[in-house]
Amino acid sequence: MVSLILIMYSWKTEYFFLTLILLSPVILLTWLILHLVKKYAGDRFKGIFHYSLIITGTVAGLLFILYMTIVLTFQHQVNVQMGFNYGTPDTPEGELFVITRIDNGLPMNEAGLNEDDIIRTSAVSDLYTMIYKNQGKEIIVPIKRNGSDLNIPVKVPGFKSTFFLRVYGMLIDL
Repeated sequence: MVSLILIMYSWKTEYFFLTLILLSPVILLTWLILHLVKKYAGDRFKGIFHYSLIITGTVAGLLFILYMTIVLTFQHQVNVQMGFNYGTPDTPEGELFVITRIDNGLPMNEAGLNEDDIIRTSAVSDLYTMIYKNQGKEIIVPIKRNGSDLNIPVKVPGFKSTFFLRVYGMLIDL
């Protein structure tokens, strides 16, 4: 298991360049098509092409906003029902997944997690996916507490079904 705590700074740079490399062909192809349309197409087709680009960009933006709304709302609902919250402060070691609040009487408190525990995971979404997929079961949460690595068993309840919970489930099952 990778013991990196979220993404280290060097990885962020590599992801940026990897994304740039992967998007470059799409950007170049779009630029080429745009210039071919400007040069060879008639005015009517130029107008249709222009509006199709606007509609495509608008739909892509709205889908991104919808996706982020679903993910963030799901994470909030899980935080409330599991009884914890977290922060991801930047430190010289990178971003940390630090528990900032534990609610009494809820699963994270009953498992023995404390404020300032650091959950060892490669991404925030990994923890939420693990919690979602193991409803009604026990999971092992790897943490770092006072310099020691611990594995804490946490009983995950079955969550109240909501729109955002069902949609998040569909998204991670794709």
